[in-house]
Amino acid sequence: MRDASGGVQNIVVFGGTSEIAVATLAHLLTPSTTAVVLACRDVDAGRAVAESLDVADTVEVVVEHWDATAHDSH
Repeated sequence: MRDASGGVQNIVVFGGTSEIAVATLAHLLTPSTTAVVLACRDVDAGRAVAESLDVADTVEVVVEHWDATAHDSH
């Protein structure tokens, strides 16, 4: 979601531990970003990605378990 000045405030990434996800996040993160959700199968790997992100302390980064192949869970 973008704010009035075009900055990205909230980011949700499915497959949040992939190289393309990390590159996409690096591109989308702005000073106006307030929340990032990494949806991934491997929560521990997601936490490692979250810790590696260069974000301000005010940005909430959440890691959620999500498996695209588990159709009964979504």
